[in-house]
Amino acid sequence: TIRGTTVWERSVEGERVRAVLARATADLPPWRIWRTIMDYETFHQFVPYVSETRIVGRDGEALYIFQALDLPWPVGNRCFTLRFELSVPEVPVGVYRQDWDLAPPSRRVEKNCGVWTPTNRGSWELQPMDGGQRTLMTYHLVSDPGGKIPKFAIRLANRGAVPKLFDAIRQRAIDKRYSRPLGERGERDPWSAFSDAKEETAGNGD
Repeated sequence: TIRGTTVWERSVEGERVRAVLARATADLPPWRIWRTIMDYETFHQFVPYVSETRIVGRDGEALYIFQALDLPWPVGNRCFTLRFELSVPEVPVGVYRQDWDLAPPSRRVEKNCGVWTPTNRGSWELQPMDGGQRTLMTYHLVSDPGGKIPKFAIRLANRGAVPKLFDAIRQRAIDKRYSRPLGERGERDPWSAFSDAKEETAGNGD
């Protein structure tokens, strides 16, 4: 356990990297954390090692996101396009979940941004605690940065980066742009949190 975040690892058949499972709590309601992790286009402002995130397409309930990372030595620059699927409750106090995997080649953004990662899939699940006043955050990731990076270096990088990610999200979620409960305006579209975050950002002049 590092700064309140507990991290586990396990082997994955067919992968040279280990899966990471992490859990921590936040003294904020789930919808507030959800709005934060849906604010993709500002990830470069608060998510460790993210240098660029860009929405590149939407297909029904799926969203395609290009992301570039500037990782410490010996990994370096990495990039990928992900396909996200979401699940939101019908009321603000409920379980929120997003799952992602690499997008198909037809959705890949053509950009010279370093090594394209061969594996990146995972999920976030946010469960209410204490009547919805707090959140149990669960993060799952299988990520192979590619290149000639030793397996031990990947493990060390993941174990160090995941607690930083949790810290960054909890700190960012305090921002007033994420303060309105999901569903306050009769929302049912799972992407409404993303749209609202963009509106608040524009209103704040960020």
